Amino acid sequence: MYQICSTIGLLQLSYQAYNFIDYVNRYYFTTPIPLKDQFPQKYALITGGTQGLGYGYAEELARRGYNIILASRSEDQIQKTITDQNQII
Repeated sequence: MYQICSTIGLLQLSYQAYNFIDYVNRYYFTTPIPLKDQFPQKYALITGGTQGLGYGYAEELARRGYNIILASRSEDQIQKTITDQNQII
């Protein structure tokens, strides 16, 4: 019985150690893939790009050289976002 419990414990410990090493390797030692290499398109369509996460994505993709197509329910918000983005870039 002791042998079985020891084996199960060792397997569980090995599994946890593997997950920890994988986490550290994935988030601290890998280099990010440039978006232009992975997605060579020139345009990015962003829905909800006038506020929140969509706005942040629009800002970052514009910095990385993409042409942005914004989709929103309000034309006023789109005009404001375009003005803001042009000032940033």
